[in-house]
Amino acid sequence: MDMQSNPVIAGMSFTPLLIQQIAVSVVGVVAFIGVLILFVRIRRRMALEKARSSVQADADVALRGLRSRLNYAAQLLNSERDRMVYDRVRFSDIDAKKIAQLIDQADQLYQATQATLDRTIRRLPDVPTASEYQTLIEIVKDLTPTVPPIEATLQQSIKQRSEIEALIQKNSDLIEQVQREQQKLGHRLAALGINYRELFAMSDRDLAKANDYLANHQYAEATTSAQQAQQTYHQISTHITTLYDVRNGVSAGRQAAEKATLQGFDVNHSLSLFQEATRLLDQALAEIIAGNLAAGDTLVHEAEVLRQQAVNEGGSLPVIQQRQNEAIAQTIRDGEALTSQFEHAATVFQAMNTMHPALWTDLRNAGSEAVILARFAAHYVAWVQRSNTAQQHTYVTQLLSNAQSAIQRASAILEIINQRHADLQRMELIARQEFSDAEELIELVHARINAGDTTIAHHYPTIKAEFLTVQQAIDEIPFDCIVSYRKARQFIQHTYQFLPTDNGNTPLLIAERSQRIRDMLWRQIRLIEQFHTLHPIPDATPLIQGLQSIRHEANMFDVTWHTASDMTVPIISELSRLIQRYDRLDNAMSHIAQQLRQTWQNQQPHYESLVGALGSTAQRIRAINDEAIRTAAIQRLREIDMDYAMHRITVAKAITLIQTMSDALPHDNLGTQSHVIDPPLPRRSNP
Repeated sequence: MDMQSNPVIAGMSFTPLLIQQIAVSVVGVVAFIGVLILFVRIRRRMALEKARSSVQADADVALRGLRSRLNYAAQLLNSERDRMVYDRVRFSDIDAKKIAQLIDQADQLYQATQATLDRTIRRLPDVPTASEYQTLIEIVKDLTPTVPPIEATLQQSIKQRSEIEALIQKNSDLIEQVQREQQKLGHRLAALGINYRELFAMSDRDLAKANDYLANHQYAEATTSAQQAQQTYHQISTHITTLYDVRNGVSAGRQAAEKATLQGFDVNHSLSLFQEATRLLDQALAEIIAGNLAAGDTLVHEAEVLRQQAVNEGGSLPVIQQRQNEAIAQTIRDGEALTSQFEHAATVFQAMNTMHPALWTDLRNAGSEAVILARFAAHYVAWVQRSNTAQQHTYVTQLLSNAQSAIQRASAILEIINQRHADLQRMELIARQEFSDAEELIELVHARINAGDTTIAHHYPTIKAEFLTVQQAIDEIPFDCIVSYRKARQFIQHTYQFLPTDNGNTPLLIAERSQRIRDMLWRQIRLIEQFHTLHPIPDATPLIQGLQSIRHEANMFDVTWHTASDMTVPIISELSRLIQRYDRLDNAMSHIAQQLRQTWQNQQPHYESLVGALGSTAQRIRAINDEAIRTAAIQRLREIDMDYAMHRITVAKAITLIQTMSDALPHDNLGTQSHVIDPPLPRRSNP
């Protein structure tokens, strides 16, 4: 139904309504646009406000940081200003002015920075914009680098003040310490009854100068003067202490000497020495009081020398006498101990006659040398017993030293003889054990041949010939254990090369052979060392160094051997390598021994002449009646022997000196009794 057909609305006009609707629509659109514009503006304002707040926060942080550092600088500056007032009183004008200049410089820098910051803040509006805040931040950044120079300048002023204060404190403490030392030393000298005013005059002047220098702010000069005064006080104290120590020693020594008089000792000379020492000490004290410290020290030293001499000749005589008696008794016991060594050496030397001469020919004349040394020692002991007085303790001590030296050398020679016999017995046993293994090995070879081993049969002539050589060495008389052992070892080593892996060379056999090698190695080293001890050869240093190298390797050999053999199952590879290493060491030892023996053989005629000259000259000396001549001659003979033993002279030089001395001896045969107790000579053989 349309509007025309509707009688109600047919006569109505819709134009106003349409206009009204259009108007409402327009108003709505306008309102929407207005709201939209307002929203955009609000959003923009909020964004701007947020950006401004962020910049404001950054500006506040930067400003607070700068103000904090400026406040710290201001505190330092104010503190330095306050101290600057006292600097003018405590320090010199120059030092105070330097510090004040630094403080003024820091103040100027501070004021400039603070003024710039204040101007910048005053120019800001009540509500600064973001750009204005950004400008503030840039200015703060520019001002921040100006703060460290302010702080550095103030720190420099603080440092300079601290250094000056330290110098003042150091000098004040030093001067106070020197003053305390002066007072302490003065009280000590006053207690000793010494007028020290004149003695302290120079050092007191130095101390007064130190105070004046400190008051005038001359710190280096104050230190020097105070140290000079202190050094002088120390020297005075040291000299006085030494003087009274010596004086107390003189007093104690005099009392001991007087006690020694009651025991029958003649101490008159000692007492006179103490008296002279006292006189020197009085002079020394006078020199020290007069300020002549060097002269006083010299006199104190002379007094101390006299005191020591007086003590040796006075109060210490009973103790010295007792010590000498004990030393003489010990020397006699040591000499008596040689008797049993001589007897044993004679026995074992006779036993060694059955052994090959190459093993012990270096011992020839060794026993004769030991006899001569024992006679020397006995003569020195008899000499000491005749001279045994406490007053001659230095002389007696030297004689006892000579006697002990001769006894020790004789004992060492006899010990070598006895040790040689024990070593050769052990080496002979080792050689025969090695030959026993060689016999078992040849039986194994025969068994392999009987079993049809064609390889062994092919090499049998070589094996048999080498075994016969070993057997011949074993059966040789006299028996050379070293040669026999080497041949047996070589035979075993060569023969095992022809045998297969299952050759019967068990771990037990290898361990036993390595043990024998170890025992043989050390005894061979000892033979060479004994040879050099008995026959000191000049210029033998390279050979001895080679022997030391071998000894070092022998020590390593020992360590490896113990490590390998102490296992539950011996380490066969290690033991086998040790057995092979022995060949190289044996060759090296043979070379060294050969070189030593060759040198000795060249010198042997001279050495035998030396022993003969020693013996004949000693016999001539024993026949001299004059005690003084006999004593001087035996002393000189001993000195020549010691010089030769210590490689200070050659054997030819020693023989010449002995012959010269012998020619100078008086031909006096009236003395038929020996002045020494000779040790027993070997009866059957002369070692």
